[in-house]
Amino acid sequence: MKTRKFHLLYLIATACLMVVFTVSCSKSTEGRLIITQAPETDIVQGKGGSILPSYVHQAQIVMLNPRKPAAAKILTKDFYSACSPDVSWDGRHMLFAAQQKEHDTWQIWEMDLRNQKYHRITSFTDNCIDPVYLPIGRFVFSRDLTGDTLKADHSLFVGNLDGTGMMRITFQPHLDLAATVMKDGRILAITQQLFPAGSDQIYMTMRPDGTKCDLFYKGDKGSSLIGRGRDNQDGIIFFTETDSTGRKADVVSISYNRPLESRVNLTGSISGSFKAVFPSSAGKLFVCYNEAPGKPFALYEFDLSEKRLGKRLYGKDDVTVIDVIQVSEYERPKKLPTEVDMGVKTGQIMCQDINFTGLGLASEASLLRKVERFEVLGVDTSYGIVHVEEDGSFYLKVLADMPFRIQKLDENGKAIGEPCAWLYIRPNERRGCIGCHEDRNLAPDNVVPLAVKKDPVLIPTHIAVTDEKEVELE
Repeated sequence: MKTRKFHLLYLIATACLMVVFTVSCSKSTEGRLIITQAPETDIVQGKGGSILPSYVHQAQIVMLNPRKPAAAKILTKDFYSACSPDVSWDGRHMLFAAQQKEHDTWQIWEMDLRNQKYHRITSFTDNCIDPVYLPIGRFVFSRDLTGDTLKADHSLFVGNLDGTGMMRITFQPHLDLAATVMKDGRILAITQQLFPAGSDQIYMTMRPDGTKCDLFYKGDKGSSLIGRGRDNQDGIIFFTETDSTGRKADVVSISYNRPLESRVNLTGSISGSFKAVFPSSAGKLFVCYNEAPGKPFALYEFDLSEKRLGKRLYGKDDVTVIDVIQVSEYERPKKLPTEVDMGVKTGQIMCQDINFTGLGLASEASLLRKVERFEVLGVDTSYGIVHVEEDGSFYLKVLADMPFRIQKLDENGKAIGEPCAWLYIRPNERRGCIGCHEDRNLAPDNVVPLAVKKDPVLIPTHIAVTDEKEVELE
């Protein structure tokens, strides 16, 4: 009897010690900073002309205690190059992109921050970079699709953390990189049109299933976005952005509510340049900064209230710091529902009035030619011409995951302005818009468009599309 009691007490004590050990290990990394550093001579531009910490030679991911930066520890010493770290919402794990050997493709890995053990998640022949945790056992990343039939360079994919269930979620001839998952559950990523002509970089948002992909932020002409945007608990998003000359990059903030009108340059009065930013739990920012061209970037604190640089936390003469995140437990982002049904081959889009441009002035609007019809343009092809209703509305049923643009035409079939930005509709997705290039801050009028009183027009117009199959028409 005593022996059984002893064994029971032993098991209880062991279990308690294991709980204490686990908690202490998870707490031991709380508040630590994880930076990416690389030899100054090996900093390279990202593909497509983007200035991003992607495909950096001999980069290292380093963990440090901001109170004892001299005791910094390299987490990726087993890799030729590693970058783009992202920490899970519970503060225990880290995703990153890496080459294990010099000529390997870049793949996605995960590390347990409590013991630094890691495992590989992706095994593609293409490069995979910029991984970020999604709320429930999944992640989003960017995959190199050079040679893609849709003329995409990099597109976003999602998958399970065990390497299964990989699915593409962006379908446009763009470069899609540097994703972040915001607190509201949406993905925020940098995108740049590459075909038929290049454009400036913008931030786009979408749901984790790729639906509702739309413009979120666009800077001045010629400016460039650098790396991931990061949001705080107050609904403010911070990122770094170059001016049109490309010589200086500043820390910029925008708000969730009015991202196109709320831009604030936080560091315009500070000489020097910034490469990355991360909002800390203490209300400050961590920034990567260099005071003059040619000098390496170092890690600093930044005082938001006074908009000035604070303490220099970490830096070396022979490396430059290109990224920073903080290890901390935070509220898990919302898990958004999905409307995607892969058994359905189409999606639908409705426009309330294609003649509404958001110009706001009747005098300007009266100078525009009325749109009688429009052409749906694909990559190197036309999907057909569609007539608009008397109220300017249209309603389309579009083959899913197919990029297209809308070119407005007048009564003589001549083009009005430039085609809209590239669009795509996910399987079973429903989208709507007020007009063409409309003011994104406006709500639609409470009217029923004429177009929705009829069946939607099938796009491409040369095929008959049902939810089960597509049959080409003679």
